[in-house]
Formats: sequence, C-alpha cells, structure tokens
Amino acid sequence: MNEREKTSGDAATIGETSVCAALTRIVEAKRTGDVDALNGALADLGRVAETLFRARVARTLREFADDGYLTLVEDASDALSELLWVVYQKAETFRGTTDAEAASWLRTILDRRLLDKRRTFVRRAAKWRVALRAIPKRLRGLLETETRND
Repeated sequence: MNEREKTSGDAATIGETSVCAALTRIVEAKRTGDVDALNGALADLGRVAETLFRARVARTLREFADDGYLTLVEDASDALSELLWVVYQKAETFRGTTDAEAASWLRTILDRRLLDKRRTFVRRAAKWRVALRAIPKRLRGLLETETRND
C-alpha cells in the first residue's frame, strides 16, 4: 500500500477525529465566532495532520538536507503550523464530503507549503553563495587600499 492510499484510508480512524469533521467544525466556529471551538477544532486537526503527514514532512526535509540545505527540527513543525494557518484561512473553500477528499486537500496544501520552503532554501543558499564569493574581492580591495595609504 503506498502512502497516498494509507493516508486516505487512515484519515477516518485517527483518534475520534475525522479530517472532514474537523474541517466542518473549523468552518462552523469561524462562522459563529466561537474562538474556543475554533481552537479546539484546529488542535484536533493539527494532531490528525501530524499523524497523517509526519513521515511525508520528514522525508521531504531529508531530501532538502541531501541536496545540501540546512534543515532544522523546527522546520517540520513550521510546515505543519503553516498547514493549519492555510486551513484556517481557506477552510470554507473545501468542497469535499469524505475524509479521503479532505486528506487529499490537506496533502495538496502541505505539498505547496513544502515547495515554498524549498524555494526559500534555494534562494537563501544562492544569496549566501554570492555573498561568500564577494568577500575575498572586498578583502583584497581593503588590503590594497590600506597598503597604499601607508
């Protein structure tokens, strides 16, 4: 059984919280303005998402490390936190009716977050490479200026 099939099949059986039910509770709590219910639904969804996607996030971050990018333990929890933030913002747009559809929707959001994180790593690494290449030139320039002034 591949990860997608396992994720879809296990979505309804994690604890007492189904993914679809948690999304419904988030939408309802946002509509009514019930902050406690919203926090509870987000916490439930966070536990389910961590269970469903922990291996996916870990594998993706290992791939980043294999490509030479520094990854931290916090990056995994950041990815899941970003997932919950996007769900909070866009829960009303979910149109599915089953846990498999909800898990797939969450997986798509998470994959986009991880792709954004990879782009950030690549961009930062490129900036550092440029900066590190410029250092010797600047040092040579400073040394030449100081020796001329002596």
